[in-house]
Amino acid sequence: MKVDAFFEGGGILGVSFIGAYKALTERGIWIEKAVGISSGSFVAALVICGYTANELIEMLNTNFTIFKQKTIISEKNYLGKPLSILLKKGIYDSQAIEDFVDKALQKKGVQYFNDVTYNGESNLKIIAKDFTNKRLLLLPNDLPQYDHDPGCFKIAKAVRMSCSIPFYYIPYILKSRNKINYIVDGGIIKDISTSIINNNNKLTKLTLRFKIKDKRKKWFDKINSSNNIDCANDNREYERLITIFHDGKIKPTSFDLNREQIIYLYNQGYKATIKFINDEFYKKNPCN
Repeated sequence: MKVDAFFEGGGILGVSFIGAYKALTERGIWIEKAVGISSGSFVAALVICGYTANELIEMLNTNFTIFKQKTIISEKNYLGKPLSILLKKGIYDSQAIEDFVDKALQKKGVQYFNDVTYNGESNLKIIAKDFTNKRLLLLPNDLPQYDHDPGCFKIAKAVRMSCSIPFYYIPYILKSRNKINYIVDGGIIKDISTSIINNNNKLTKLTLRFKIKDKRKKWFDKINSSNNIDCANDNREYERLITIFHDGKIKPTSFDLNREQIIYLYNQGYKATIKFINDEFYKKNPCN
């Protein structure tokens, strides 16, 4: 069975998306198109570019502290970090994210959006925020507005943009003609419709939206019951939300995870997705 997927952000908590992907593939569910925000863009890119669930599990052996590469200013004395925020608008350089993703994609013979584009439409979409112009940036679709060829743009750069947590990472500078645009993490944009995966047209097949939430804040769901799902429109037929809860002990920027914490996050994603599959397909259709 083929589905589309929307992976929201969550920093290092995005490890749980790998568990979710493993659960899907175990049950014969394959992702055809994906959109990602922040760490969700990281996973979405690897999935669409051909990585299997088991290959992503192997990546969990990565020392994630490589993604905490300080700027030259922030490496200085105790004033380094505040000075880096003041002068560079961030403490860490996200270049390590781009390098890691680019190297991983090259192993699959993929680098550019053209490599995942079929019939003129990219199967991968990545969301960032143009902080300069205060607007959502959908990659690769919006690149012509910045004088860049969408097909020839590196996927790893788009992932880096989407992962640039404000004031944690320095913004990515996207140049267009004589203008400089500061691009940051798309996760700061709220209420993005899942239909963005279909260029805001009606969804045409089952689309799974993965959200990471602190289970201590479940009460918030009672106030904001929509959870970004398009309940009021025609997408209800095809859109499903899978919420992956965690205990709140691991922060999105806790890149110094130990093995136990990695396994915990992975299992949270796996269990939430298996529960969804069982509830959605097997309990409703016991003969399947």
